[in-house]
Amino acid sequence: MAGAKNKGSYVALCDGRTDEELVKVAFEKYFSDPNLFENMVCHGEEMQIMREFFEAYPDVDGIFAGSDMLANAAYHVAAELGKRVPEDLQIIGFDGVLDAWRGHPRLTTVEQDIPALAREAVNLLMKRIRREEVPSRVEVPARIVLGETTR
Repeated sequence: MAGAKNKGSYVALCDGRTDEELVKVAFEKYFSDPNLFENMVCHGEEMQIMREFFEAYPDVDGIFAGSDMLANAAYHVAAELGKRVPEDLQIIGFDGVLDAWRGHPRLTTVEQDIPALAREAVNLLMKRIRREEVPSRVEVPARIVLGETTR
């Protein structure tokens, strides 16, 4: 995010877990500022969460959202607040499962390779079933899809 000085991040996770701290601790291993992860977000709560986020961090000028849905909510709430995207606020989504190119503006997002993720998951599952050794980490490349929400 070129030029962004007051960055924010919000991770959107909801997989039925009740132990939010477990997830939060896992993410904090990779980020130094624990305030980047305020809450876990379930689908349908994105607009309210982003309103609360902007209330807490009114000077934010860059957001890397944990999902395209959350990034889309950030865009709409920013518009409600009179913020111009990308002039006043740059937004990047993550996952690429929304058609980031159909909305207005087109969302900049980190697009995951869903078919490759599925293949890797099935391969790992089959190895576990066969009691074969599995790696502790598997990386599947992602790509940035540039849209109109960043400069």
